[in-house]
Amino acid sequence: MPKVPAETYQSKKSDTTRVAVLEAAVQCYIKIGYANTTVTKIAEQAELSRGAMMYHFDDVRSIIIASVGYLMDRRLEEYESLILPAEKEAAGEITEKSLEMTINALWKFFHSSYHIAYQELIVAARTDPEIAKVVRPAQKNFDNRIEEHIRSHFPAWQEVEEIRETITELYFYTIQGVSFFSLATKKQPKIKKLFSLLVRTALNEYGEATAERKS
Repeated sequence: MPKVPAETYQSKKSDTTRVAVLEAAVQCYIKIGYANTTVTKIAEQAELSRGAMMYHFDDVRSIIIASVGYLMDRRLEEYESLILPAEKEAAGEITEKSLEMTINALWKFFHSSYHIAYQELIVAARTDPEIAKVVRPAQKNFDNRIEEHIRSHFPAWQEVEEIRETITELYFYTIQGVSFFSLATKKQPKIKKLFSLLVRTALNEYGEATAERKS
């Protein structure tokens, strides 16, 4: 068996350690909150010595800043995995079932642990200019990647690009907002009615746009 070059091994080991630290930071946001996240807590979560961890980062701020991009990448992977059944259902046409599956996917997405971590960073960014300086462009990049994914994986919307953006924002903002307050309310029937309205609205808009396009 050929030997793995030492520098390649070290590089992989270094990358693995760095990812472990960033994941540990994110898990700290989820479990104890951003405000309580410290170098010691991250090291404990990563099961690394403080020295081994700080070999890759200067201080806790550098870990937090690096964790923003890492978290956005994990959120995108999570979104792509959750939305896949809806993509397969939609194929080349937008249907009631595919829209219902989209809502179900987004509901799970906005209740995931990674989204909780993201919310912690958003709250921190409100009063921390340094965090805000990193979070805002990362969120913009995330939104652009979501847009690209929808365009390429839901081809039916490409025919009605003029309304796709509006429907996308309607779904994301509404479901994110409802999910935020869902833990504080027991009005599940009303939530179901709201989501039914989202489905009907998207179907009507899609139907009218495609009909107008063909006329």
